[in-house]
Amino acid sequence: MVKTFTLNHAGLEEPPEIHPFTLDEVNRILDAVHTWYRPYLTVAFFTGMRAGEQNGLSWSDFLEDMKPEPHIFIHKTYVYKKDGVPKTKKSKRYIHCLPQVLEALEEQRKLTGKNKHIFLTVDGRRMTPDHIRKEVWMPALEKAGIEYRPPLQSRHTFATMMISAGEDVGWVQNMLGHSSLQMIFQRYYAWVPQTTRSDGQAFMRYVNDVVPELPENAQSTDIEPVKTDKVCTNLVPLDEYRRKKRA
Repeated sequence: MVKTFTLNHAGLEEPPEIHPFTLDEVNRILDAVHTWYRPYLTVAFFTGMRAGEQNGLSWSDFLEDMKPEPHIFIHKTYVYKKDGVPKTKKSKRYIHCLPQVLEALEEQRKLTGKNKHIFLTVDGRRMTPDHIRKEVWMPALEKAGIEYRPPLQSRHTFATMMISAGEDVGWVQNMLGHSSLQMIFQRYYAWVPQTTRSDGQAFMRYVNDVVPELPENAQSTDIEPVKTDKVCTNLVPLDEYRRKKRA
């Protein structure tokens, strides 16, 4: 599998560039793609699956009757035209099927329901990253009038859409198969809603609440000087603090 990290001038690994699509762009791409491959891209955009995971799916992995909701069981991959298993424990997982995914799989069933594997090319072959990029992805972006970005951005698009909407980051982590929440925050922190992240706004609210506003006509000389004996150090009155220090 091709690594998604690159080296900077210092020889250190840098995370991949995240340039997600907007929901409007996603819809434009889905409208533009060949109808045979529309379910494939829909599932990619609304599950965040890796290409190898999606290409390796069998119909037996679609747990339609699972309670309380249908899930997809990710436990194998199809990479370099070979079936394999995920490299990490977190990659083996059950992912939730959003309504868009369920609808796409129903459409896909009409196309490949009699086959073992869910996703196949229009001529019945196994799906590969090269086929997706050249025959599916690039023509769809060109027809939709959207500047080229690699297919991996469908995964980043899922993550940023879910996080921006306020979904629990632990749920997003499981959907993506990342090893830790730290990786989610490192990659997608900019899309975390401001109401649930630390960005200095809480401190500014504190300042505005604690520091009283002066009347418009008030002069600075009207403010009574603060008595130093009443100032607290580590929540202990200063005079008491001094006595303890002398003791």
